[in-house]
Amino acid sequence: MIHRDSKILDREDREELWAFYQATLGPLNELSPLAQTLDKRRFMSWLSSSRAMKYTLREDGLLIGLLIVSSDLRHDPLISRPYFEKHYPGKRIFHCPAIAIHPDWRDGRGIKFLANAFAEMPKGSMALFFHSEGENPLVPKFASVAARGRFTVNKCDAIACCICTEEGTK
Repeated sequence: MIHRDSKILDREDREELWAFYQATLGPLNELSPLAQTLDKRRFMSWLSSSRAMKYTLREDGLLIGLLIVSSDLRHDPLISRPYFEKHYPGKRIFHCPAIAIHPDWRDGRGIKFLANAFAEMPKGSMALFFHSEGENPLVPKFASVAARGRFTVNKCDAIACCICTEEGTK
């Protein structure tokens, strides 16, 4: 069952969502030099903020999906607002700072979960999210299937990291 909240203030609920988010996506942080998750302070800030809609998916009481969606681009330092103002003037843009789906649900059920959130976005809007191209290349494909008939998912850039080390060291 999908549940929508504008704010999640209950301490136990917030800690459950944090634990799920970390268990689902935290291991990616060991695979990439670029953070793949929000830190706890920022995550909790999103949960308590009315600037974002929170979607959770449960089956038999088990948390299996979390999606945070915001149309306020000022709150993510990775988003270049001038880029969107120039290339998409007047367009309402929805940012997904957190997408976490239990690994066993990364199939049609997880896709339906995302599709329901996409369906709530107003006509003429667009959505964006960041992901690790190297560690999670299936995310855009998953989103493309979820957004089918509503949005086309296009890669417009990639986050990359170069590490310089002294010669002779790893």
